[in-house]
Amino acid sequence: MKNRLLILVLTLGSALNIFSQDYGVQWIQSPTPTTVMDFRNDTIQFHFINDTIDAFNSTANICDKQGNFLFFTNGILVFDRNGDKMPGGIWLSYYKPSVYLGIVGGLPTDQGVMILPKPGNNNLYYIFHYATTDTSFLYLSYGYTEPTHFYYSVVDMNARGGLGDVVQKDVRLPLEGVSCTSKMTAVKHANGRDWWIIRHGWLDNTYIKFLLTPDSVLGPYFQSIGPPYNYNNIARDYQGNSVFNTTGTQMASVSLFGPTVVLDFDRCSGEFSNPLVIKNKLSDTTILGGNGLALSPSGRFLYINDKFLLTQYDLWSATPNDSIRIFYTGDSLDYYFLHHERLAPNGKIYISSWHGGSQHLHVINHPDSLGLACGFQFNGQQCVTYNTNNLPNMVNYKLGALVGSGCDTVIATTSPQTPEGGLKDRIQVYPNPANEYFVVETNIKDALVTVTDALGHVVLNSKLETENIKLNCATWASGVYFVTVKTKNHEQYSTKFAVHR
Repeated sequence: MKNRLLILVLTLGSALNIFSQDYGVQWIQSPTPTTVMDFRNDTIQFHFINDTIDAFNSTANICDKQGNFLFFTNGILVFDRNGDKMPGGIWLSYYKPSVYLGIVGGLPTDQGVMILPKPGNNNLYYIFHYATTDTSFLYLSYGYTEPTHFYYSVVDMNARGGLGDVVQKDVRLPLEGVSCTSKMTAVKHANGRDWWIIRHGWLDNTYIKFLLTPDSVLGPYFQSIGPPYNYNNIARDYQGNSVFNTTGTQMASVSLFGPTVVLDFDRCSGEFSNPLVIKNKLSDTTILGGNGLALSPSGRFLYINDKFLLTQYDLWSATPNDSIRIFYTGDSLDYYFLHHERLAPNGKIYISSWHGGSQHLHVINHPDSLGLACGFQFNGQQCVTYNTNNLPNMVNYKLGALVGSGCDTVIATTSPQTPEGGLKDRIQVYPNPANEYFVVETNIKDALVTVTDALGHVVLNSKLETENIKLNCATWASGVYFVTVKTKNHEQYSTKFAVHR
């Protein structure tokens, strides 16, 4: 327990970023009429938007750093803050509206779309989305899809007088083969700037990772760990969610027909470890998973739900599977069952209704409290519109650099300037791009030079005794590398360069 508390204290320092990054302080609510749920004040406020958005399971929205609402999407259409379709945001990765029943309701999967700010840019935003055209089977009449490709589109908020427009559309990432439709999430790299994007494979235990940097989207990187997501080869993985804890050190994933898995995560390397399988006690005892889950603000308690049951597990217990506590058991009279869970900016967990059509959200008021003290309320949050199945796919936009990790090279560039000049004058790397060698030139003597790759792995350490040093990179892979020079006075100066073959 002492170790867990120490880790919590250390990592919370990285979570409490000193910069205002209120990208997620407002949530889209749909469908009729479309409203925004605003967490910026002590009392939740709801704002009407002129138009309506139909969304079945997948929605995402984004604010600017100051918390001003920008735009939203259902994975197929992109809407500006007034609810009007962006001219370039119609039919994302979609070309056959006459075939697909779900076009009105958007992507019919959980966490099928996600929005991230472009690192180092205040005007550009990435929409990561699956493709509704990559259909390997149809389930009932909804046309659920298993994508064989993965795309991003880019919104420029300078377009259309500040209303924004999609300026890059359907850029296909280098991922081939069928993969999971749900459970897409992201977490900040340990440098506090870049983003790890996490996807799941198809009916196996593969985790697919991309890294969003200021220059590009790197990857995919693959890791197989833990149990397979779905049991008995049941191909209904369109229901399921993945979430990181507030410090980015653990990720939990749930599938409707599979286990719930909790994994440790290294924000530097992007590697998962120590899989923990939670055998959720659902109403159908043949199923181990669920369709929604959330982690409490401290990361101690894991909440899992299917339509009928909401359960709590204590991840700090020596035996988490024995720590189950059930708060809600639904029956046929409760038509508005449980569906998605999301940890909100106010520290509460909100749960949407399974069938939609309710003017309420369910609430866990004190998610870091044990047992009934968590204060679960069925229909506990009054809304001004009828919500659908979904809540928007949100990530922890406030997570900062993991200071002292060796990967916090971006934050290092904010070190105080000296009379000799700014960062550009203190450290330069050439040639850029490099091929066989590169030179680090500074006006600093007696320092340590560290080079890390885009994944945060240290590839070189060298002592800098003079004002420049020539280093070999002939065996390095093509990509972006980060150079950090640390002085005896613990000042750090960083820059980046590329190796190109």
